[in-house]
Amino acid sequence: MGDKALDIKDQSKVRKILDVLCSGPKLEILRMLIDEGSLSASDIAKKLGIKLSTVLNHLSDLVDAGLVGVKSEGIRGVKKYFLISNLVKLELDIKRLVVGPESSIKIERTEDSEIESLALEYVRIKRSHRRGKLPLRPKVRDVMSTLGVDVDTAIRVVDYINTHHDKIADALINEVIDVVKGRGEINVRELAEKLKVHPYWAVMCIEKLVRKGVLKFKNGTIRHD
Repeated sequence: MGDKALDIKDQSKVRKILDVLCSGPKLEILRMLIDEGSLSASDIAKKLGIKLSTVLNHLSDLVDAGLVGVKSEGIRGVKKYFLISNLVKLELDIKRLVVGPESSIKIERTEDSEIESLALEYVRIKRSHRRGKLPLRPKVRDVMSTLGVDVDTAIRVVDYINTHHDKIADALINEVIDVVKGRGEINVRELAEKLKVHPYWAVMCIEKLVRKGVLKFKNGTIRHD
């Protein structure tokens, strides 16, 4: 990955780069390449939890936009993808991009409030299944199948859950209080099983309620104050 800035003046390339910046999956792939240096398409598919064919389509667009390069490594010539440069300079011809042949840029993003609603709906559905449980880190493919959303939206939902732990805990807090009141006392493992969540989420709720003085937590046992 070079430090020399790419200077893009070709407006068709500019349009392709702007399209990339509006795509959650492509941005996620770019983040991976920044972190890892280079990855094969199958590595990326495993990390994202989506089909290899889908990843290859995204990589093709990234290569076509001039942001990602590809090289063969090893005896078998495994293709590895890498970020060409951290820096890109774009020369924007606004008139051409808006009314010219490159005017087909689509910026269709689900509103943040809707992403929050989808994240909370995912939490509800996972916990409502007979043998379901809210995982610590949801997978993109699982979010897609659970909510029936596209990969772009699923990635944003996963990102929301991973970066808004307080919001997820807030959605569980009232139920935590009811469970502890009903049981008198309970440990973390039992509470997590009752809530049908990964123990981490139970601990998050406990910590919030202890800080508020609602619960007491001592020697691994939770009690209502």
